[in-house]
Amino acid sequence: MILMRLSIRSTNQTGSRARFLFRFLAFTAAAALTIFLGGPSANAQSANIYLAQSALGSANGADCNDAYSYSFFNSSGNWGTGGAQIGPGTTVHLCGTFTGTPGQTLLTFQGSGNSGNPIKLLFEPGANLTAPYWAGNGTGAIVVNGKSWIVIDGGTNGVIQNSQDGTGLNYHQTSFGVYLHSISNVTVQNLSIINICQVTSSDTTGCEPTNISSTGVWVDGGASTVTITRNLIHDVAIGFFYGSSGGDNGLTFSYNTVYRVANSIQEYSGNNGTTSGFSLIGNDLSCVAGGTCNWADTGCTRHLENVHFYEGGGATYDGTIIANNYFHDMQGCTTGNLNLEAASGALTNFKVFNNVFSILTNYGMSTGSAGIRILNNTFTSTGPSSNAVPVEYIESTSTVENNIISNVTNTLAFVSGSHGNSVNYNSYYNWNGNNGWTANGTNYGTLAGWESASTASCPGGCDLVHNSIASNPNLNSSLVPISGSPVIAAGTNLTSLGISLLNSGAPQSFGVTYSCGTGCVPRPATGSWDMGAYQTGASRASGQPNPPTALTAAVQ
Repeated sequence: MILMRLSIRSTNQTGSRARFLFRFLAFTAAAALTIFLGGPSANAQSANIYLAQSALGSANGADCNDAYSYSFFNSSGNWGTGGAQIGPGTTVHLCGTFTGTPGQTLLTFQGSGNSGNPIKLLFEPGANLTAPYWAGNGTGAIVVNGKSWIVIDGGTNGVIQNSQDGTGLNYHQTSFGVYLHSISNVTVQNLSIINICQVTSSDTTGCEPTNISSTGVWVDGGASTVTITRNLIHDVAIGFFYGSSGGDNGLTFSYNTVYRVANSIQEYSGNNGTTSGFSLIGNDLSCVAGGTCNWADTGCTRHLENVHFYEGGGATYDGTIIANNYFHDMQGCTTGNLNLEAASGALTNFKVFNNVFSILTNYGMSTGSAGIRILNNTFTSTGPSSNAVPVEYIESTSTVENNIISNVTNTLAFVSGSHGNSVNYNSYYNWNGNNGWTANGTNYGTLAGWESASTASCPGGCDLVHNSIASNPNLNSSLVPISGSPVIAAGTNLTSLGISLLNSGAPQSFGVTYSCGTGCVPRPATGSWDMGAYQTGASRASGQPNPPTALTAAVQ
């Protein structure tokens, strides 16, 4: 009757008003028909679904008081584009505490989102996943396998943890927090993944009965555009593991804080494929601040490293960036901070810059691969060490420039036969003994002696064509050069390399509290740069911020 009445009235009008009413009628009729027939707006998947340990209230998933049981998430029938289903654009909220059984996988994604409409798993404030130990070795507390466009978000304080796995506890089982396999466009962020494997130095078995290490986040091959960012990970054998496969690309591990681990980050390749665009940026990686690592067992059966790359079977990495990280406090049975265990030529376009390597007890960085660029890093111990090599085994055609290396024993230990390196504009200070510099298997007690003997490694000699600095770099407690330091404006300008992150210095704070603060000082586009990870005010353009005054690391 309403439509008929409007139609009759419209015949008595002329001009634009009649045309307006005709269009209004057409729109109203179409809308009514869509609702009557049950069109897309009636059947679109739910925008928000709430889950709890058990069904609550009306059990319709409308909010935390009326949540579905978590088992709703694991049923493929609840995924799709129909009403009350999980699909592209849905946010699944986790409410309260989820208590798992030993070895359980709590949540497994059954579908994918799409570009612009990812599926988000969001921890509501106070939400946590706790089990005696979660599943591991190809699974975990949360699993994403063969899916894409997924976000796992810890929100303000989301937690995944084990309560009974480790030394003196009821279990010694492999366990993973989050397991990802054959995925694309997946993000894991803002989570605390803690106490997955709690060990003391007396425990040689840890939580590894199958020789698969308990891990915070495990990415197992077939990875494209994956971001692991702003997570807190502690008390686990490996913070982040990546098992690469041919064709992987765009994996980023950024702004995470990892401690009380045997390996902060471990990468393994056992195939002939190429991984491209792998980045480690802004992380705070350590074991025990100011003390011996809890994973340093009797007999040193474990290798302890902040980062370990292993390329085997002809695998290659192209375009990797390791920048703005804080490597520190990995002491006891230590292999090193950054171990690039790769065959010559396995690492192409590989860049290491703006990193702070602090408290070295074995080596800061080791690589057997050619063509590495090691630029504007700061390597230091808190005092002279009898066994600290900041950069070991630099192969052919590598570039080592603008670095500060202080309070350690050895500098650059070139392997025999390496050639074509550019090693210039570096600062070396405060060596112990007579083995300060090593070239082609021979130790030298003076910088001049090493420079003269290094012509086989560097055309014209290492740090000889462009003079190095052997005097005190005069760094403050935050490792920033103070006024009058000889390293200020003593480096070379590397703007021409086109590495955008390198054009500013390191931040003030790393990890989950990453902040430029008084850091991230821009380096000049023209003129000399400072050596080391931090650019100071002496060389910066006017109006730029002052250098850092307090280097900080998040320990929670």
